[in-house]
Amino acid sequence: MDTFRLHIDIPLTSDQTQSATISRKVAEFLSSMDIEGVKLVQYKLSNDSDRANKNYLDINENGHCSNKKFQIVFD
Repeated sequence: MDTFRLHIDIPLTSDQTQSATISRKVAEFLSSMDIEGVKLVQYKLSNDSDRANKNYLDINENGHCSNKKFQIVFD
């Protein structure tokens, strides 16, 4: 059987900067947790109107977003 995954969708604001700040706070909170059986959490900030699978937390110097997810790895 394939692995089950928990997908959590948290609607944020329409402001990219504010949403990025909130996303980082949520990721920081998750990284402080110790949940048996959870070894890895992947996350990204996306936009409902953007069909490309972009991560608005990973923007390069030219203003382009990657599609790479960030990871929280638990020991």
